Amino acid sequence: MSGIWPGDTKCVAMLSFDVDGVSGAINQNPDSARLPSFMSMREYGPSVATSRILDLLDSQGIKASFYIPGFVAETHP
Repeated sequence: MSGIWPGDTKCVAMLSFDVDGVSGAINQNPDSARLPSFMSMREYGPSVATSRILDLLDSQGIKASFYIPGFVAETHP
């Protein structure tokens, strides 16, 4: 079977990341906005983890896709 990958490539992986932050939680249950520890955990992704993942991918020359709700993109530019 031949593919579009260069040379003798034997394995290919696709990486995608969902960075929902607090948007999913608030959408499902608006009362969750009153729970500081819950909100803090949901903030970790857009505030800390995403930049770390981007740095790692960049250092290795790896491309990936990120799926980010508009609310999260607006609050974490």
